[in-house]
Amino acid sequence: MKPELKWCRDCNLPVFTSCCPLCGERSLSVNISPPYDPRPAFSNDIELLKKLLREKLGVRDYTKILVEPVLLNRVYYLDSVDEVIVAGERSLTVKYDCVERDFIVKPWGKVAELIAEEKLGYYAELKEDYSKGSRLSRADIVEGDLPEEEAYVPFVAKETFGILHLTGKEVVVEEVWTKEVLEFPEKRSILEVFEHLSGRVEYLKEKAVKLIERYCFKGGLKPIVNFSGGKDSTVVLSIVCEAGICEAVLSNTGLEFAESLEYSRRVGAKIGAEVHEVVADWSFFEEVFKRHGPPARDNRWCTRVLKILPLNKFLGEKYPLADIVSITGQRKYESPKRARAGYFAKSSTPGKVKYIASPILNWTTLDVYAYLYLNKIEVNPLYLRGLVRIGCFMCPTMHSVDFKKIEEFYGKYYLWWLEELKKYCRERNIDSKWVDYGLWRWLYKYPPHAWRTAKRVSLNLARVIERNTREIAVLRVSKKKATIVFRSAPSSSFKSILSMLKVKIKGSEFSYRKCSGILAGSRVEVRGSPRDLLKLLRKIVEAYGMANYCILCRACAEVCLSKSISFKGRSLRVDLDKCLGCGECVRICPVAGILVKKAEALLRQARFSVESG
Repeated sequence: MKPELKWCRDCNLPVFTSCCPLCGERSLSVNISPPYDPRPAFSNDIELLKKLLREKLGVRDYTKILVEPVLLNRVYYLDSVDEVIVAGERSLTVKYDCVERDFIVKPWGKVAELIAEEKLGYYAELKEDYSKGSRLSRADIVEGDLPEEEAYVPFVAKETFGILHLTGKEVVVEEVWTKEVLEFPEKRSILEVFEHLSGRVEYLKEKAVKLIERYCFKGGLKPIVNFSGGKDSTVVLSIVCEAGICEAVLSNTGLEFAESLEYSRRVGAKIGAEVHEVVADWSFFEEVFKRHGPPARDNRWCTRVLKILPLNKFLGEKYPLADIVSITGQRKYESPKRARAGYFAKSSTPGKVKYIASPILNWTTLDVYAYLYLNKIEVNPLYLRGLVRIGCFMCPTMHSVDFKKIEEFYGKYYLWWLEELKKYCRERNIDSKWVDYGLWRWLYKYPPHAWRTAKRVSLNLARVIERNTREIAVLRVSKKKATIVFRSAPSSSFKSILSMLKVKIKGSEFSYRKCSGILAGSRVEVRGSPRDLLKLLRKIVEAYGMANYCILCRACAEVCLSKSISFKGRSLRVDLDKCLGCGECVRICPVAGILVKKAEALLRQARFSVESG
């Protein structure tokens, strides 16, 4: 994904064209990290930045540093890192350290030079120019105002300026730049930025309307907006209502912020939409959590249990004969997966929603906020409190710094969630550090920064993975052989579910393509072609999940076209004479998906991956 954002240094305005629409001067690129999608810094954000400048950099006069408009860019692939953009350049990097529970602030570029040259805060003057990585002593500093604790301090030398990293007696040159003439940009309010973007936003809106008309008015399709109260879906709801589609669904998972639900109801009514609030069955969430662990970035079963399943049921009852096209606020900057999805695509999830439309796919965050402002639509107040995304208050996709803010203004509920996590830890004998340092947001597939955090706090993540996957006692895979031992023997419906997945069964023996196997109690042995072996292994795990851990959500029965699935007590029954073998029931089952991810985690440790078959 290439960055679209540029900046006119003369007008001090963000632009999306090679030349500034106001003055005609050439616009310059903004040096920021992926996803290149900065958001406005609201008053709450500005106050936090002032506090951090004062406490971490010793700055007493912010007027030359935080020159509006100030933008914040949340960095991909790292936890709780924001780049602060002023005058079209990165000026600060703010990181929240979840171990120390404190912020680390690093000045950058011209702001570092400004602080050091004008002695606005902590600074150092060096007697010589040094290269990046040089190790200095305090004697190399001619003069300065230095903090006692570890910090990043701007410096100036003869021809250069940069940043020193001070740790105790050690002084390291962190960054070096050649001196430049300091220029002070004209202050612009964020509202001026939005006004400046009005022409672009009007063009994007017209394009979105055309996309809606093209994809959502096809014969036989019922268009409906997936509304959450977030900024993106609010923009979509407004545009879609203007296009003549005034119906939306709002998922009430039981984990939303109360303010967000109230906002959604209020704003939906003001926009003129009929908003259907779909309430989830909380008992399903409780059962899955207790048996399989909390929702996580690498196993987001919560979306299926709390949103997709109740939505399927609602749409099936309200529109039994219609295929639904869900109109969403998905944008390409949110994730690489969403960037690849396109404006209109088939839904990958079985159920009533057959297609997904994303009319604002190419909009930036600035475009979204500009649209809300220009159309006088209230912004969700949680954004003004500093949250970057709005959803469930304990969503694992949020960053450590977000939970710090949530604890401040939603403490009662956040503390309840921490206690639920710790209860799960006690039941599985998992070190509570897993919760304390935010590592519960992953169950099995940890990114490098999470492994580094675990090392810092002496947490054995390999043991955590093992205890998060205890439903599978043993999983060994070689080139042509696999052994899997479950914690308990498969239930009576296991074989019929395997048959439904096109696995041939005769007594305790079974076969699939170029593989064969045998079932003995809780132990399954499989031999055969390496490619087919992994596919068969996936089917075995899916069947075991459906058979042994059914939560009676009945999602499988609702998507079954042949009505071949029924229930007796907690036991799932399959009428193989009716079954079409389409596999939709397995694809919709939340527990089957959870068990497959657990098997994948164990296989990853052995450098294998379960292929989709």
